[in-house]
Amino acid sequence: ISARLADLSETVTITGSTSDADDQFGHSIGLDEDRLVVGAPMADDEGSDSGAAFVFDVGGSELGRLVPESATGGDLFGMAVAISDERLVVGAPGMNAGIGAVLRFDQSSRRQLEQLDGAADGIGFGTSVARSSNLLAVGAPDTDSQQGEAFARVVDVRFIFADRFE
Repeated sequence: ISARLADLSETVTITGSTSDADDQFGHSIGLDEDRLVVGAPMADDEGSDSGAAFVFDVGGSELGRLVPESATGGDLFGMAVAISDERLVVGAPGMNAGIGAVLRFDQSSRRQLEQLDGAADGIGFGTSVARSSNLLAVGAPDTDSQQGEAFARVVDVRFIFADRFE
């Protein structure tokens, strides 16, 4: 993936330290001031298509790799990413046997803080995520028997995650 960071006249090419050609590195990206997070949902490090996400500084140096504490094959972790302030949110629509999940990480330590699980099997919960201030939107596009209906759940994360975003 090539990204222009900091100076629009300079192009920085970034690759994940453990990325392979079929990992879909760059499938999702999030940017917040001086940090970039890149999703690779087909990475196989923790099992086939378990997924991963990578954190970089604006110079393109890798700061760390994110994986869920309970990573398994088919999680598709990194399908969606969002970053704001010191918090990273990563979607994993294949996690929990297809129920899906969104996981929150501390940006500095890259430690998993919490996990929000979807409510129903096979709806793609965590396929897309967005975060702004204390709000979190989670997409689950395969609702209604995969007929193309989609919804975004917008929730006040102060009531979902015990360690409040403030």
